Amino acid sequence: MIILAFTFFISHFSTSPCTFLHRSLLEAAVCSPCFFFLRNKELILAAGVVPLLQEMTSNHDSHPSATALYLNLSCLEDAKPVLGLSQAVPFLTQLLKDETAPQCKLDAIHALYNLSTYHDNIGYLPSAGIISGLQSLLADLVTKCGQKSQ
Repeated sequence: MIILAFTFFISHFSTSPCTFLHRSLLEAAVCSPCFFFLRNKELILAAGVVPLLQEMTSNHDSHPSATALYLNLSCLEDAKPVLGLSQAVPFLTQLLKDETAPQCKLDAIHALYNLSTYHDNIGYLPSAGIISGLQSLLADLVTKCGQKSQ
């Protein structure tokens, strides 16, 4: 039910600015067990979720939900070229460098991996700063491991 409402909402209101209601619906969809079914992901992608996701990335409070949704959609073969051409790669790469929750970074790295399995997306990764993002992620990991050993 949530997925159908979400799909309807996106298809009819995706041109309006991202509001609290948009974010709430996205968070409900991501947290819903129904979201994990392949057909539901396809419906959400077909309804035009990408522009709404791009709006969500401008709000720091929405980053975890947007990242989780990017991760879930990046599993779809049909979504990989669409997400590759969107702002997904720069956004996900930046999350690797930013101070953000570990789960958000983990979702970002998995989504980037999924997107990299589509050949045409490979060229977007270096230009989005994936190398410095991975270096930052590794530096954080080394720092945290060093703190635990002391």
